[in-house]
Amino acid sequence: MSIVYRGAGPGDMERISGLMTRAMPRDVVSAERLGRNLLLEPNHDPRGLIIAEHPEDGVIGAAYGTCAERGVPALPTSGYMTLACVDPGHRRRGIGRALFERVRDHLAERGATSLTVAGYPQAYFWPGVDAEEHPEGIAFLEACGLAPSGMAAAMSLDLDAWSISDSVRDLVRTRRADGFRFGPATVEDLPEVIAFASNRLAPDWGEVLREAALRDPAAVRRVVVARDPHGAVAGLATYGAYGDTFERFGPFGVDETRRGTGLGRILLSLTLMQMRSEAAHGAWFLWTGEKSPAGHLYASTGFTVSRRFTVMRTDLHTPQSAKAPRNEDQR
Repeated sequence: MSIVYRGAGPGDMERISGLMTRAMPRDVVSAERLGRNLLLEPNHDPRGLIIAEHPEDGVIGAAYGTCAERGVPALPTSGYMTLACVDPGHRRRGIGRALFERVRDHLAERGATSLTVAGYPQAYFWPGVDAEEHPEGIAFLEACGLAPSGMAAAMSLDLDAWSISDSVRDLVRTRRADGFRFGPATVEDLPEVIAFASNRLAPDWGEVLREAALRDPAAVRRVVVARDPHGAVAGLATYGAYGDTFERFGPFGVDETRRGTGLGRILLSLTLMQMRSEAAHGAWFLWTGEKSPAGHLYASTGFTVSRRFTVMRTDLHTPQSAKAPRNEDQR
């Protein structure tokens, strides 16, 4: 029976969510979140969402590709595949390859010169592929010409078993005596905090903070700010900013001129305390360098690695669709 490859229609977010429960149950995503990260992301093009449908079994595969043409940061030649899965009962029949080729060609037609899985700044589900959970996914992508280009560690902390250390309490007292101030942000702080995040930490983080504050007034006070003796923002940490759960930690960073002073350790611990005060039982995030200074800071505070993701990437050249016509039985 012919597999039909089509775009999205009514009810497909529920169908894709159901597909994911069969294909990747550890990574299942709700229909609401799929809609937010696929249909409502700032660079959405309907042609980038490809669904494989079986005449009897329904939706058996899906993939999504997009380019960071607009938004912060704007990376118009960078293409991303943020979702790809095939029903276990229909694997090894060329469906995954057909989905991938359609995504690849779509991105090349939009002007992308690279394809990365996943890590799309504006709306990603995972920073890459969990090689332990999905070894067949890594092998498939390698067969499609992608190669590892980096690693990302997801980490988590049991807040029920955590408490701020005496050494951090002492460090807070020392830095306060030096003139530093720490505390939750107010709405009046936000313009300066957003500018600091965008200009001193990461281009997209200011937008994350702004959108969080517009979505939920509680997000304002969930930004913990460090100010230096002159009153300037020197660092920040927050949680719940991405809108999925308030136990998700980040963004978090300290101005590079103030690193090595313990401000990061203070902000991290004070933010975890504030999360616990809101009855959070855990803190987690998806992406850091395990061997980076931030990774060491998290580990020394009590975070442990929960998953490791491999970032996969390839260069894009002439779209495959320009080289040869497709079999119309798989349109």
